[in-house]
Amino acid sequence: MNVKSNMLLICLTLFLIQCRDRNIHGLQGSWKVDSVYSFYNGFDMTSPGQEPLYHFQPDGRLRMTKDKEFRYFVYKVHNDSLTYMTLDDKIVDALLIMEVNDQHLVLKKDKSLLFKGRNQERYEIKYFSKVK
Repeated sequence: MNVKSNMLLICLTLFLIQCRDRNIHGLQGSWKVDSVYSFYNGFDMTSPGQEPLYHFQPDGRLRMTKDKEFRYFVYKVHNDSLTYMTLDDKIVDALLIMEVNDQHLVLKKDKSLLFKGRNQERYEIKYFSKVK
């Protein structure tokens, strides 16, 4: 094989790995936020998770609970995208599913920029663990 064939094979393999099934059924269940990583133009910070518990139900509802309070949302998964909506279909959040398995869930959210200018990047990554 020549160099071009090898490069094509490597690119195709990477593409197929990115398109693999992420076991979306593994999303169902209860999850707690372990930590939140925030990035903005080279500055980053990790903070402990102090958010509500996320309960992804098989009927497509997401129940978020914190102490005795709770709220229901509707969630939809399309490929590697996760969207939360209010019960009247207003989008609340759109996230990228980076990883989901029996014990871990990793979600990335692109965030709006705080300053004007080009070549900026701002996002947040939430790391979850499954609650038994």
